[in-house]
Amino acid sequence: MRYLIITICLLALGLALQTCSEDFLDTKPIAMETEESFYSSMNAVEPAVIACYSQLSRMRTVDFNFVVGMGSVASDDCEAGGDGSAGDTPDMQALDRLTYTPRDITTIERIWGFFYKGVYFCNVALEKLPEIAVTDPDANVELINERVAEVKFLRALYYFLLSQAYGGVCNVTTPLAPDELSQPRVTIKEIYEDIIEKDLKEAIPNLPVRSALDNAGRASRGAAQALLAKMLLYESSYALNYPGDARFGNMTQRWDEALQYAEEVINSGEYKLLGIDGETFDTYWSPQTNAFRYIFSVDGDNCQENIFEIQNTNDDWIWVQSTGNALTMFCTSRRIMLPSGAPEQLGW
Repeated sequence: MRYLIITICLLALGLALQTCSEDFLDTKPIAMETEESFYSSMNAVEPAVIACYSQLSRMRTVDFNFVVGMGSVASDDCEAGGDGSAGDTPDMQALDRLTYTPRDITTIERIWGFFYKGVYFCNVALEKLPEIAVTDPDANVELINERVAEVKFLRALYYFLLSQAYGGVCNVTTPLAPDELSQPRVTIKEIYEDIIEKDLKEAIPNLPVRSALDNAGRASRGAAQALLAKMLLYESSYALNYPGDARFGNMTQRWDEALQYAEEVINSGEYKLLGIDGETFDTYWSPQTNAFRYIFSVDGDNCQENIFEIQNTNDDWIWVQSTGNALTMFCTSRRIMLPSGAPEQLGW
């Protein structure tokens, strides 16, 4: 009996050793979200796409540093320094005098960093979203394709803004590992052709028209067509006005193509020049507000004349922490005199 028991035990041990594996070590975490689990269902689609929009409303980046700083102060449109002293907005004064450096954190580096952060979010979304159509049995493939088109528009927009600010930049279309962050600079033509034009032409067929958008502020077919027309105008202008300039190498005049995409926007019936027929609008100014003033009022947000608008939030947070738009603060008169004769400070 003793030998029989030993034999049975050895046989059972042998069977156990034959059937045992290390599968039990390969477990999926149940207490935390991982990148793999997050991008496995339709629940990830909207957060991934909203992240791509996020850097457009980064306070002081598009509104102040880009539009005001690089757009107006660096030109002859306006002067920096509202109180007349050398210490007032020194970053803007450096732009005004063209004495800024590549390491100017408040302008040059800030715009570069946040726009490329937007590019990074787009690259991640473009890599992950198509996989959801495979991993989620209930995936809405049509919606995924529409969101992918949105992201391609946004990546093209970030690169267009980058090229406006810096000329030829780094061509990055995949998420980079930490040891890949040093990338070479390419020409403006390569950015235009390999990223902006390619992304927009792929996005246009899958984007809805403006009136079919499910949320205000999302990319539409007209927005993609308009951005492509604008890029083609820039390329044509560079080719015409800077022949032989290495910065604009391989540029060609493409006026006919620019006209084609612009007319597609005009003839879509989705947009119109407000006030062209003399209509007026009911706003807090007046029930008979003219169209020009209406467009630049809260009531005119996302109106039919606007093709693409960055959405901001009036969140009442303190300065620099807000997700609102700082443009009105910087462009409002510094102070006015009240009827009582007392001064009141309004903006900068």
